[in-house]
Amino acid sequence: LSSKFVSNPVLESMRKQGPLDGRAYSYLQLTKQLIPGNVPFVETLSIAGVLNMDPFAIEGPDSVQVKTYLAFKDNVVKRWKFWGADAVFAQPKVAAEMTRAGMVKVTGLYDVDPQMRLVTPAVLKNAQVAVVEPVGMIPAVALFHGWRVAEADDALSQIASNDFVMDKQIVVSGAGVEARDSAEKYTPATWVQTPLETLGDKAIIKVTADKPGMLFIRENLMRYVKLTATVNNKKAPVYIANDIFLCVPVEAGESTVVVRPYLSATAIVGTVAALAFAIFALVSFTKFERKLAKG
Repeated sequence: LSSKFVSNPVLESMRKQGPLDGRAYSYLQLTKQLIPGNVPFVETLSIAGVLNMDPFAIEGPDSVQVKTYLAFKDNVVKRWKFWGADAVFAQPKVAAEMTRAGMVKVTGLYDVDPQMRLVTPAVLKNAQVAVVEPVGMIPAVALFHGWRVAEADDALSQIASNDFVMDKQIVVSGAGVEARDSAEKYTPATWVQTPLETLGDKAIIKVTADKPGMLFIRENLMRYVKLTATVNNKKAPVYIANDIFLCVPVEAGESTVVVRPYLSATAIVGTVAALAFAIFALVSFTKFERKLAKG
C-alpha cells in the first residue's frame, strides 16, 4: 500500500487540522461522473480513514453512498454536511464559482501526474485540480439539543426535507427515544481518543453543555459493529443517528463518553477461534516455506 501514500498534500493538510475520524471527501465536482476506485489521490485518503462520500462506478443501489447521493442530489451543501466534507476536489473554474457564492474556501491548487497523483502545478493559473473546504461543516462530534425520531430507513428523506436544519437537528433511531424540539445550534465536542487511534477498540469524547442533549458521533470505523457506551462511567444507550452514524444521550455539565464494541460470549469464542486458525495457518505456511527452502 505504500505507493498509495506517495505525495498526497491534501491528506497531510487534513492531518494538521486534527483527527481524521468522521471526515470525508468528494470528487464529483472534479469529474462530474463516477470514477473507478483505483485512483491514487482518492485511494490515499480512503486507506487513511477519510471516507469517500461519492459512489464508485461498481456500487449498486443498496450502497449508502448511492442512497445519500440520490437523497441529496438537489442540495450539495446538505450532502457535504451529512458526510462531514473536509476536502472537495473540483475543477478550478467550478471552485472559483463556489468561492464567489460563499460555499467554500480554496485550500490548494494542483496538477495530476501520469500516475494520477497530486503534484505542484507547473503553472499556478493553469492548475488542473482545486481542492476546497466547504464552509460551515458540522464537527465529527457535537452535542445536539434538538432531534427527530424516525426509523433509520426514513432518516435520509427527513434530512433532505426543506424544513430540516442540519445545524440544529439530527434524526435518531432506536427503542425508547423521544423527539425534542430546539432552536439552538449544536455545541462542538472534543475527541479525546479516536477510533482510528485505538484501531476500533474504543472512542472517548468530552463535551460540556448547560443542558441535556444527544451527543452525535460521526466516525467511520466502529459504527459497523454493536456498541456499548458509558457517560461519566455510567451505562448509556447507543442510538443510530442520521441513518448510519451514532449518538449517545448526555446530561448537562461536563461529560466523558466512552464507546466500545460489544463483545458477547459468542463473539469472544468466535474471535479466539479465528485467531487460533490464523496462528495455525501461519505456522503451517512457515513450515511449508522451510521445506521449499530445503529443496
